[in-house]
This record gives sequence, structure tokens and C-alpha cells, in this order.
Amino acid sequence: MGDADLTDAAPHKVYLSGYWIYKTPVTVDMYRKFCAATRRSMPEAPHWGWKGDHPIVNVTWHDAKAYCDWADIALPTEAQWEKAARGTDGRTYPWGNDWDESTLRNDDDFDIGSGSPALVGSFPAGASPYGCLDMANSVLQWCADWYDANYYKSAPDHDPTGPTSGEDRVLRGGSWFYFKEIIFRCASRSYGGPDDRSGISGFRGAARAGS
Repeated sequence: MGDADLTDAAPHKVYLSGYWIYKTPVTVDMYRKFCAATRRSMPEAPHWGWKGDHPIVNVTWHDAKAYCDWADIALPTEAQWEKAARGTDGRTYPWGNDWDESTLRNDDDFDIGSGSPALVGSFPAGASPYGCLDMANSVLQWCADWYDANYYKSAPDHDPTGPTSGEDRVLRGGSWFYFKEIIFRCASRSYGGPDDRSGISGFRGAARAGS
């Protein structure tokens, strides 16, 4: 998995149709229910073990999409994810424009190698303007889009869905594993191969309004 710093990217307006998005990432208990219903195997447990009310990790992009297909929802597009995180006022972080380490769990909270994601929704002060939790906290989150570092230089300004093909998929959000403030910005982008698994990444679902 990699990170792409967009500090110098020019801001631009994007218009999105109405949609719903999960308040928190999908939890271990939610994913376990999906596995039981579809006879799918759970991924390998992380070093901290499975905790039902914590975000699912070690899932590939394909695993995340399969869950969403089963739940009759979708992975959020990158644009949907970012709007849910930053609202309409262009804020730097989901909670505002100033860095505040008390709003999330990150690597500064741990000794080396001992970290783990937080209980979902356990940092309410880090909520986005729409009430979404853990947008910059706990785990990176798979989005529907293929990744292209230059996509938004020429992307449509209404309901962009990303490139039509690529090698990597977009990941958004922060993670318990990171500590640099820049990674936790709403505009920060990460990416990973669709078959990648990691203890620092999970996902949340989304759906169009009325669906």
C-alpha cells in the first residue's frame, strides 16, 4: 500500500447526487455475519485478535465489494467518501482545520508494534459535519475507484467515479498505524492493489438516497 500527498493539488468543486454512507466502518461482527451467510472464510486474524465491535481488517478490495454486494449497498466513491469526511466548508480534518490528536487513535499512542485500531465510534469528537465517525481514525478504508494520481485534474465535476481501469484501488482515511498529521487530512489519498490485505485497512458502505 502507498500514500500520495496532495498538498499542492488545487482545490476544486465537485457536485454529488444524494447518498447514504455508513456512520462507522464495518465491524468484525458485521463481517462475520456476512461470512456465515455466504459460507465465506474470515480473513486471518490480526495480532490483537478479533474483537466484534472493532473494524474488520485484513480484507481485500474484493472482500469489501463482496460484502457490499451481499448487503445490497456499494463501496463509496472517493468523492462520496471525501464529502462525508469534510462537509461543504473544505475543512482540513473531519473535525475542523486544526490538528487535534485527541480526536483519533494513531501510532503515537503505542509502543512500537503494539498498536491496534480503536472500538468503532469511540472518538465522537472526531465526527465529520455529517456525523460520520472514524473518517480519519483507526483504519484506512477501501473506496470503489481505481487510483490515478492525476485523475482529479481532468475528472468530471458531477458524480466522479474514478478512472475506468487501473492497477490499484483508492484507500481513504487515517489509520492507527500512522502518526504524521498530513496523513489524516480529508484530502489525503492512499492506494493498494485490490488483492492486498492489511491490518491497517477496512471499509464502510454507501448507498444512493432512496435505495
